[in-house]
Amino acid sequence: MKDYFEIHQTISVFDYYKGAFRVWLKNKKLRFFIFLPALGVLIFGLMSILGSPKPGQASVSAIGQALFLLAFTLCFYLVGFFIILLLFRMAKPGFFKNTIYTFNHWGMHKKAGSAEYSWPRKDIVKWQETKSFFYIYLKGDDAHIILKKAIDEKEQEEFRDFLKDRFA
Repeated sequence: MKDYFEIHQTISVFDYYKGAFRVWLKNKKLRFFIFLPALGVLIFGLMSILGSPKPGQASVSAIGQALFLLAFTLCFYLVGFFIILLLFRMAKPGFFKNTIYTFNHWGMHKKAGSAEYSWPRKDIVKWQETKSFFYIYLKGDDAHIILKKAIDEKEQEEFRDFLKDRFA
């Protein structure tokens, strides 16, 4: 088994969106700021529907209005998150291009443009694999998304074994 991996990754905004959305939903602090306003809008909408001048007519239209309000709020978050990523890409274009992850016995090193970051092995709390990504979770609600397309299939197997051995 290899004891050193260097992964060169260029990730599109759409791929980052798919990967980051999962990370954001797992983050407890961000979940609070995502779901609390959505719940508030839904409660406000239900109260305004039930307090309408037509008492006793809480019908399908009232339920439809509540569902529309919920769907609108969720779409607002999905589109808003994508717009934030597009703005982030405009502000820091090097973040999505030519990112190099290096994994070895010491831990993980990331180089994105001129910025470099390192984390010792003890700071990596877990890793997960999905159909399209490897997620590396660090202490403090930090996560890194590694696109599987950046690694060929044979090396994916070796990388998976490396992660199981070092960071399980």
